Amino acid sequence: MRQLGKILLQGLLVILPIGLTMFIVYWVFYSAEALFSPILKSFLPPSWYFPGLGLFVGVVGIFSIGLLVNAYAVKTIFQYAENIMERIPLVKTLFIALRDLTRLFSSDEKKRELKSVVAVQLSEDLRLIGFITATVDESLFVGEKDLVAVYLPLSYQIGGYTVYVKRDQLKPMDISVEHAMRMTLTAGVGTGKEHV
Repeated sequence: MRQLGKILLQGLLVILPIGLTMFIVYWVFYSAEALFSPILKSFLPPSWYFPGLGLFVGVVGIFSIGLLVNAYAVKTIFQYAENIMERIPLVKTLFIALRDLTRLFSSDEKKRELKSVVAVQLSEDLRLIGFITATVDESLFVGEKDLVAVYLPLSYQIGGYTVYVKRDQLKPMDISVEHAMRMTLTAGVGTGKEHV
């Protein structure tokens, strides 16, 4: 019976990542189709519509927003929308958290320092992988200088800790944010060499 359970678990470990990935891709495709297809069907002749057109329009729309976001008029509209979101109770908390998380992965060269991967040394033998998210104003911690906010994600869950650390306690790591985040979120499983 134990051998059957072991074989079942091995099969599950192979199927689960593939199955979940396919499900998420299908869900994104289906959601984009469900959102955009009624709009497209109302504007286009029936012979012009084909399955997948909604997803295509969604991708083109997001790409277009990416191109336009640096234009002054569009940037002003988005800033106005952000200001409104930041004033709505409850929505404000969720919006700011998501906005800051997406900015952590931004490719803006000016923000390179604010998304750098660092090792936080807690003791001689213990280090945590973290991400610099902000420099800290001296008025926040009176008498403390050269502090930075470092986000320490938790493995296998959405969440983590923000700690305020002096720069000399941090060691820069020469890996990408994406690789470091994958290492921390999966507790290092499958991201490095196995050690006995």
